[in-house]
Amino acid sequence: MSPRIWTAPMTFHHLRQLHISCIEHEPGLCVLPALPVLETLALNFCCYCLECPRQGQGPCALLQFQRLPQLRSLSIAGAQRKSISWCGRAVRLRKLEIEFSSGLDLHQILASLGWDLEELHLLDCEFVAEVPRPVVAFPALRRVQLLESISGLAAFGSAEVPSSAEFTLRISHNDLDGLADWSLVWRLLQRCSVLLSLPRSGIHQWPPASTSRLSQVMSLPQVRVEGPPWSADITKGRQDIPSGRREIQHHG
Repeated sequence: MSPRIWTAPMTFHHLRQLHISCIEHEPGLCVLPALPVLETLALNFCCYCLECPRQGQGPCALLQFQRLPQLRSLSIAGAQRKSISWCGRAVRLRKLEIEFSSGLDLHQILASLGWDLEELHLLDCEFVAEVPRPVVAFPALRRVQLLESISGLAAFGSAEVPSSAEFTLRISHNDLDGLADWSLVWRLLQRCSVLLSLPRSGIHQWPPASTSRLSQVMSLPQVRVEGPPWSADITKGRQDIPSGRREIQHHG
């Protein structure tokens, strides 16, 4: 059913899951009606559409979290800078997934969430920060995955998260060097468990220079490193090291 036929007074009293695709192709603004028991919401924009009618130039969806009081899981794919407008707070949200999106303000999104957030998954995203960064707290946060989405890490530099939270970072060897607010990010990485997933190709120097941010992070005792390439001088005489996936525990 197309969202364009929904009217403001319409309410779905029993709907628990909703998945909407190709929102840009709908005329006007997609405004979700009141969904008092909705628990899972997925919004897919035109991340693969070659002839997108809007190309991220205007708002396509309005999320009014006060109309979604039971929302537990939210996933967004293919969104661009002005694809979504937010209002209210998702106080019961436990899981947020954002994939293949660019131009979104992650700080603003996090400020719209409540204390129940447990998992955050970001894949192939590029975030911006356009508004003053509010201090947010997520005492229940357990897992954060940033896969090719290193710009999202800065949003947690000023956030209050438990030291038990686990961060998985799939990054290139120089991604940390261009990260803003490094002092805040560094303090975060010092406190939390971190798994660094590095590419097996494209690294011209291994191990990295001792002065690099990557080397500093790898030296932390609670950081694990997965998948870096081994240079010839390191692997020589080390036939016991498998050629597939490798994990190294680094101690400072």
